[in-house]
Amino acid sequence: MILNIPTLFAVNVLCSVIFFIATLIAGYVEPKRSFWRSWTFCFGFGTVSLIFSTVGFAYSQFAALQIGNFLLFPTFYFYVEGMARLANKSVSRSFLYIGTLLAAGAAFYSFTEQQSQYTDTLNQITVVVSCTYCIRLLLTSPLHEQTSRYGFLFSAVLHSSISAFHLIYILFSPWNEIEDGIHAGILTTHLLVGIIFTVLNGTFLFAFVHEQTARENREEALRDPLTNAFNRRAFDQFLKLLLARKDPEPFALFQFDLDHFKSVNDKYGHPAGDQVLIEFVRLLKSMTPKPRFVARLGGEEFAVIASNTTREQTEHTAERIRQSLQDMSVELGTGQKINVTTSIGAYFGLSNRPYTELLSAVDQSLYAAKKSGRNQTVMTDCSQAG
Repeated sequence: MILNIPTLFAVNVLCSVIFFIATLIAGYVEPKRSFWRSWTFCFGFGTVSLIFSTVGFAYSQFAALQIGNFLLFPTFYFYVEGMARLANKSVSRSFLYIGTLLAAGAAFYSFTEQQSQYTDTLNQITVVVSCTYCIRLLLTSPLHEQTSRYGFLFSAVLHSSISAFHLIYILFSPWNEIEDGIHAGILTTHLLVGIIFTVLNGTFLFAFVHEQTARENREEALRDPLTNAFNRRAFDQFLKLLLARKDPEPFALFQFDLDHFKSVNDKYGHPAGDQVLIEFVRLLKSMTPKPRFVARLGGEEFAVIASNTTREQTEHTAERIRQSLQDMSVELGTGQKINVTTSIGAYFGLSNRPYTELLSAVDQSLYAAKKSGRNQTVMTDCSQAG
């Protein structure tokens, strides 16, 4: 097949249409993922822009070419918005409105002058700025944790580089002196890059979603669905990794048991008991120094692992949590208020203790707190934990 400009236009249109349809269907299936809509608009505007450009080139219709150039701006706005939404960020729509006005002005002026220099310059600036912003997002936002970012990165770097060279060439070469052969070479390069850009972004968009879904499923498997604290499985994994470190560091381990919690369920019902558990986890997260790991071990039993602390801070934190819970009232939807207390077993020491012995010692401290009348804190004797 001959690599000519009409063929490249046709391939560009075909790729854009395929990913437009794919993202449109994906957005219908998963309406809660707002980025699908942005990417659908991106591929949709890109498709229409390419169709007008194809008609303009094939039939020497300058007006159609300028419409195609004009539509390039909303295409790249929604490209930026789609990438930002993948990173859980937003982009102001004012950029779309202002940029669209500028693109319309450039297209009108180019049409009246019968020269594409103005729209060409604005388009290259749009591509460079859009891709640069997305490169920054991919390197600094949560997206940098995704393996699929490499496809996005390559396409953005490639397209911005070609557009930057094109922009420099436009600025330093008189438009009327650029030969037709050079124009054709520039257009061919842009069309080839456009195919790569569209295919990479479309393909790696779906790869990103697959990777994100797999990560969310792994995360959900380690979370308690009621309180969103980590579950027992996650707690065991985290503590074992902490204790297996070659360079032991001091840390605090708290174990909590809500006192007489069964009576709360019996008197107020399980929904009220669930609300108490949710509020207790919020209290733990707000009163435990970071970095910390909050887990629900089962029922009304919870645990917290905290680093960067001292024995005095450990004792102080345990007492603050105990006192705060004692003073706190959980208000139900019926207007009733529930007061609960907790017994606490706490440990502070190096992360070089055997896993089973450490948990046993903390459990014994918790048992001692409950046996002594509940609503108390008992620190683990370091000698008990190895």
